[in-house]
Amino acid sequence: MTFTFVNFYIEDGEFSIIEEESGNSTKTLRPHEEEKATKMKIMIIKDRCKGCGYCIECCPVKALEYSNNLNARGVHPPQVKKNNDCTGCGLCERLCPDFAIYLEKEEK
Repeated sequence: MTFTFVNFYIEDGEFSIIEEESGNSTKTLRPHEEEKATKMKIMIIKDRCKGCGYCIECCPVKALEYSNNLNARGVHPPQVKKNNDCTGCGLCERLCPDFAIYLEKEEK
């Protein structure tokens, strides 16, 4: 049985494949420059959130979870669980019906 893993970074909203691993060998498909990979910070406007949970459910790296606190609408808005795991894919901000979540480039 052979497993294949593909590692990627997101740069300027586009996926870049870095390497493919098959068995014990590694094959580089594109040059890898970590300084070009953009680190994103998840920003949440808590009082705008209605608690639908789309952002939490759609996150491929599970970087969000429900907060224990209530917002002005009386619901539990999301909070960042593992901000270091955010890949900047933007699914959360695209799926939010209330525009309560967005991404910003993180300062180095």
